[in-house]
Amino acid sequence: MKTIFNLLLLGALFMVGCGGPKSIIETVPVSLSSTELQTGYVYALPQTTFKVTVEVVKTRTIRGPYYRFAEKYLSIREVPDRNITSWRIDRIHLESVEEADPERMYLVKQISGQQDLSTLLKLSHQGLVYDFNVGKYLETKKYHESPSERYEGPVYTDLTNKRNIVLSIDTSYKSIKMDSTFIKVPVTKKQLIVKTIDEKAEEAARVILKIRNRRVKVLTGRGDIPVSDMGIQKLDELEEEYLTLFIGKKIEEKKRYTYYFTPSAGEVFEHEELFEFSENRGIISQHLDDSEVVSLTVRRQREVEGLNNYGLGDQLPMQTNALYYRVPDQAEVNVSIGEDILMMERVSIYQYGVILSMPVSLVGK
Repeated sequence: MKTIFNLLLLGALFMVGCGGPKSIIETVPVSLSSTELQTGYVYALPQTTFKVTVEVVKTRTIRGPYYRFAEKYLSIREVPDRNITSWRIDRIHLESVEEADPERMYLVKQISGQQDLSTLLKLSHQGLVYDFNVGKYLETKKYHESPSERYEGPVYTDLTNKRNIVLSIDTSYKSIKMDSTFIKVPVTKKQLIVKTIDEKAEEAARVILKIRNRRVKVLTGRGDIPVSDMGIQKLDELEEEYLTLFIGKKIEEKKRYTYYFTPSAGEVFEHEELFEFSENRGIISQHLDDSEVVSLTVRRQREVEGLNNYGLGDQLPMQTNALYYRVPDQAEVNVSIGEDILMMERVSIYQYGVILSMPVSLVGK
């Protein structure tokens, strides 16, 4: 029985010896400047870059041409008496962008045998590695400004429904001597006079009061001519347009800014000042007395530190039949102005995570 077992063992060893060469691959850390990039399959570990989009709104308050008569004719007080420009932050959007980490690139070499290296793409699809052969390192700007949405057109429309020029007739008397007596002869003088701003304001105020009176009659059923809902809406719009001549008008323009920030591997807390913001001047590049700093803060949560049981430091060794991959960690990200938080999110950051190795035989399983 022992003899038969020995024969079977020798037969198995012979069959192994007669088989093809064992498949061996090596995973070697490389850099962007390496001359070996074209000698095998290159992949990189992913890293996370934040794309912060800030939308600000510029509001121009333009005083009405009849602002001085708002209280006199319409009993409206505290209307804007000067042109004012103000800014506000309308929206902040945080987007995580995955890109290849240029500091964590690896070359996979086939040393012997045959190994289908395309299976590495399965890890790429899962987000564990970044296929450097498909997507190169993403060069991003730290700051980008988009064209603003400017208002084009007249600020106020001339709504006058009567002539701006009136005919003035003045009668004077001229003394004429006839015989020995003087008589007064009337002399008529006609001239065109431009209306004063006070007269124009009074005329506009009368139109507003007529519109209000007409609307009240329609809504209470006392109107002679029925008016549809669309007609009432047009009356409202016309009244609002006339009112702007007294209370002023606000014009808004939107502007979008984009900032990029890449967290550093190994950090626990990072604070990045994005820009200075002033309610009077908007986003500025330098500090002013009325400006505040808008900053991005990232706090690592340290939820995957327990996975780092391989003791892999900054200088990773060559791996045989194994691949490096990266597991992201969670972080709390907020954007604040001064002490006020404008936006807070919880996101995954690859470079805050840990680097592990996986046998090639497990790839895709």
